Amino acid sequence: MLLGTASWLDQKKSVSEKLISIRGELIPQKPVFKRKLKNRRCVVPADGLYFWKKTGKKSAIPYRFVFPDTTIFSMAGLWEEFEDEAGK
Repeated sequence: MLLGTASWLDQKKSVSEKLISIRGELIPQKPVFKRKLKNRRCVVPADGLYFWKKTGKKSAIPYRFVFPDTTIFSMAGLWEEFEDEAGK
């Protein structure tokens, strides 16, 4: 899987804390994920997923993958809570 960032995350956080997808085999190697791997696992239902093809230094083309019969499937996930400065 390719790496991406979640735009809702606080901009002060490091890149590793803003990852939205990562190759499964890399998760145990990243210190930021070790604690989450033990206590913050979840199942994410989806009807498709995106992979991004880099076309330049700052540009990419999204490719959406779905099952032909529009089947819902599940992916492993790690969750995190977020609270903005307004307490939301």
